[in-house]
Amino acid sequence: MCILLLLFISCKNDTQPNEKELKIKQLQLENKLLEYNTKWIDIENDRIANYLKKKKWTMHETGTGLRWQILKNGDGDSAHIGTNVVIKYKVFLIDDTEIYSSDDLGYKSFVVGRGNVERGLEEGILLLKVGDIARFILPSHLAYGLIGDRNKIPEKASLIYELELIKVE
Repeated sequence: MCILLLLFISCKNDTQPNEKELKIKQLQLENKLLEYNTKWIDIENDRIANYLKKKKWTMHETGTGLRWQILKNGDGDSAHIGTNVVIKYKVFLIDDTEIYSSDDLGYKSFVVGRGNVERGLEEGILLLKVGDIARFILPSHLAYGLIGDRNKIPEKASLIYELELIKVE
């Protein structure tokens, strides 16, 4: 029995990281993730810029990276946080594949600010008035992020919305 106890004690791993080492490792991991995310944002921004150049579209850009363009001006009420909006829409991937539309799924209705739709869509709706027809490009961090929607939207996908703001209530 003494031999088993000696064996157990001698096999004990004294190389367990201390709290300071764990914090250093955590910071290193955070820095690597930040570096990866920064590179991904640069790649995605280049992809969007090339797409815009190919299409010859001139778009505004918000501080979050949402690109937007009014195609036809409406004259109705503006959307605000807390208002219910109804939109007619088509959603495309950056390769021009149409993936969703109100023709197939019906108009989309949501309350602005509740987070039930893509963040970029909510941000863009706040720029519109009823009757406006607009185009948005949502980078992945304003759309479905790292995992997509597990249906038609792949991981890290930029989305293009062509929409009309039908109603604000």
